[in-house]
Amino acid sequence: MNALMETSRLIITELTQDMAEDVHRNSLDEDTRAFVPDEVFETQEDARKTLEFLISLYGRIDGPLVYALITKDTNKNIGYVQLVPIGDGKWEIGYHIAKAYTGQGYATEAVTAFLPVMAQKVGVTEIYGTRLLSNAASGRVLQKCGFQVIFTGEGLYHGTVHEISRSVWKAKCPKCGRSLSREGQGHYSGKTETIDQYIEEQDETVRPYLNEVRKIIHDAIPDAQERISWSMPTFWKGRNLIHFAASRMHLGLYPGGEATTVFAEKLAGYNVSKGTIRIPYSAPMPEKLISEIAVWCYKQYATNDDGVKQGL
Repeated sequence: MNALMETSRLIITELTQDMAEDVHRNSLDEDTRAFVPDEVFETQEDARKTLEFLISLYGRIDGPLVYALITKDTNKNIGYVQLVPIGDGKWEIGYHIAKAYTGQGYATEAVTAFLPVMAQKVGVTEIYGTRLLSNAASGRVLQKCGFQVIFTGEGLYHGTVHEISRSVWKAKCPKCGRSLSREGQGHYSGKTETIDQYIEEQDETVRPYLNEVRKIIHDAIPDAQERISWSMPTFWKGRNLIHFAASRMHLGLYPGGEATTVFAEKLAGYNVSKGTIRIPYSAPMPEKLISEIAVWCYKQYATNDDGVKQGL
């Protein structure tokens, strides 16, 4: 069994050909015929052919990704959960629990565990859910799993027009619970205690810039300690010497007002306000200049434990 994940009661695993009988039997209940008629397999051979196709899609992200639900206590195949592409890079959740096992929370348990794992797998932060408006049970499952209704009315459902409800689930940061608008989005997620943590919380596109400026400053003033101060990465020696931080369009360097005055001529090409230097991500990193500013800050402000000013 090639398991994708486990919950308290379920093993969510890849389909196999020997599941054909279970898939056939589970598809024949009245709910499947009423709400997803194209997923009814009238014969075991129909199920086998569909399984062959679905199994071929594992390892890809261009087709339905369907996984069986197996109970841990009885080893019964009770249904499936799936992620289906619906165009424009969007994906939709699907699931079915065999009639004998409905009303026991299995759908909610499976979908809740499945969503964040599969969202990361296919590289999205939103997953949609569409149901017939008459399928109230499915609506309750979606609500419990964190979906928010975005449309109710006439719409296409399995190729024909019905009264439907469409909902969306949004991925959340595991640390702070904030909804994410795109894969790899950085954001502040609570108290940040280390520079490593700060960088990890930023957008993946700016992390290389943050790592680079961190190394430049460290190499220039290796005796300074790293810490977080004023919610920013900081180099400290008896007091704060220099900070840096990520902004949407630029890297911010914060050496203080005296430093920006001293280096005003060399900073002529940058957007500078008192104590702040803005370095666009599109510009080359001014390694030599940052190093000179860091050294100046150390010589100007660093002290030992007794408050005696230090030099390099």
